[in-house]
Order: sequence, then structure tokens, then C-alpha cells
Amino acid sequence: MAFRYANNNEGVEVLAPGHKSKMIWIIPLVMVIGLIIPFIASKYVLTVVILGLIYVLLGLGLNIVVGLAGLLDLGFVGFYAIGAYGLALGYENLGLGFWSMLPIAAVMAAIAGAILGFPVLRMHGDYLAIVTLGFGEIIRLVLTNWASFTHGPNGVSAPLPTLLVWNLSAALAVVKPSMNFLIFLMIPLTSTCLCI
Repeated sequence: MAFRYANNNEGVEVLAPGHKSKMIWIIPLVMVIGLIIPFIASKYVLTVVILGLIYVLLGLGLNIVVGLAGLLDLGFVGFYAIGAYGLALGYENLGLGFWSMLPIAAVMAAIAGAILGFPVLRMHGDYLAIVTLGFGEIIRLVLTNWASFTHGPNGVSAPLPTLLVWNLSAALAVVKPSMNFLIFLMIPLTSTCLCI
């Protein structure tokens, strides 16, 4: 039984403790759609979906910092840039693969967060916003202007994640729909080695 605490059918609706939602079918539906899309979508659509999901993760992280903690962090994307460039530059300069550089890049972004976090630990409000905005701008300017290391505005190409892949190009010449699924998983189609 639901109770209403407002006039004219407006306000907050308080549900009974044993209430079960009728929208429980949405999660399985989204999972089924997520498994079907790689088979029917083009590479462009998959790229847009993957980028959209990355931005959703960034938004969820920002919601924790700004929404739940109440801290106005305007340089949040700087840590994302440190992790992304760390992965790509580690692959390019150290010769490490995607799965090897992924935890290292996360640790690099966490270290940058700790280096910025300790000095500004007691700041709130406008002061925290100014410091984090400055941090984000410094990271952007360094990554854009240090062209000899980061390739400047052109950026760095990151490695594709590979799973235990053998030569799939001959096998996939017959089965065209599954190629989109492999592109969704970012598995290179011409790899002939076991790369982890």
C-alpha cells in the first residue's frame, strides 16, 4: 500500500516495505540488447556505444565526488587523461601490452590523485574548484604542448586489447556477422600470437 503526502497528486510517494517493482524486466532486457548489438551493429555504432559507456563511467565517478561527497571538482577529467595517456605512452615507449599497462595506468592516475589530494585536503567550495580546475588545465596544456612525447594535439594511438587470439582472419572470411562481435571486444582479426 502506498501513501501520498501532497495535494493534487504531487509530491513524494512512499512505498510499502514489501513492494516489488514492476520494472524488474529492464535489467535482463538491457543485458540481452548488450549481447545482441555487437552482432548487428556497424563498427561506427559500436565505437559510439563504447565511448558513450566510457563517458557514463566518468559521469558516475563525478557523481560520487560532486553529488555524494559535495566537493566541486572541476579537474576530474585530468585523472582520466593521465590514465589514458599513461596506457598509450607505456605501450608505445615501454612495449607493454594493453592488459599489462591497464593496472599501471590506473596506479599512475591514483598517484596523481594522491599528489593533488594531500595538499588540498582541507579545501572546500570555491578554493577546491579553483585548484582542481587549474590541475585539469595544467594536464591539458602539458599533454597538448609536449609534442615530442605525447604527439601533441594528434594524440597517441592506444593498443587494442587482445585476448587469447590465433589467426582469425581466415576463419572469419566465411562468418561475417561475428566480425562485429570481435570488433566490439576489440580483438584484432589478424593477430597470430597469444597476447595478454
